[in-house]
Amino acid sequence: MKKSVLLLLIFIPALILTFSCKEKKSEQETPPQPELAKQTEKTEIQKTPRLAAARIGEVNFDEAKINPSEFISDKFKNDIIHDFSKLHLIGFSADGKIAFIESRQLEGVGAEQVIFFVQDLVSDDILEKIDGQGEEGAEGAFMHFLKKNGSAIDSALEKHGIKKSPCKYEKFPYNDKDREITVSVSVSDTGKLQYDFLRIIDYSCIASNEAGKKKVLRAKKDAVLENAFVCGFIKNPFENRLAVVIAEEKYGFEGFDILYSFSGCDIYKGF
Repeated sequence: MKKSVLLLLIFIPALILTFSCKEKKSEQETPPQPELAKQTEKTEIQKTPRLAAARIGEVNFDEAKINPSEFISDKFKNDIIHDFSKLHLIGFSADGKIAFIESRQLEGVGAEQVIFFVQDLVSDDILEKIDGQGEEGAEGAFMHFLKKNGSAIDSALEKHGIKKSPCKYEKFPYNDKDREITVSVSVSDTGKLQYDFLRIIDYSCIASNEAGKKKVLRAKKDAVLENAFVCGFIKNPFENRLAVVIAEEKYGFEGFDILYSFSGCDIYKGF
């Protein structure tokens, strides 16, 4: 009897120890559960800081203002009589959109027209437009426009994921590491006139890379314009795309005016 009790006392602890070891090994070999992995991944994503949408009140418009004609070739500058437009960059999105304000003095009217735009630089489509319709008197018109339309502008910036961006207006060519981009405008006279004196042209805006490959950024046919030329660019800091400023010389109230617009140029694709 004593011998049986002694054997049990030896056998039972050994059995418990064996099961305990197996249980620990099983825990070590158990792969992480999918749900736990998802939670961990979600936590990591939440740790990544996200830039807040731009707000119109945060933009320093003195720093954001560009003079689009700054880099126009001298041979064209001599022909420009009226250059009343200024562009004010608000920012870019990571998916190729730009937000900006154009301010333009209306010749012969004594007013300033202020227009807010959100443009898709992939398709060049205008997605949002708020037009001040010509505020009376140029002085103070810009700030009046911002105060009147600030809430609607902020909503548009948030809707399209626009982030406040530094305004670095540059002259072509664009250079970065292994990439060089130049942009030029080719103009063809159609020989046609509107009202017997307004020139009608075809023009193409063409980008070329360091390998000599080209792509067309914009093409217009039968445009009632005196001329068209490329000005400069702003690089989107959130993706590999340039916002190219193009000027069109168009007959206005008291002669030819210069109208500015953007076309998008992906630095790597499309060549």
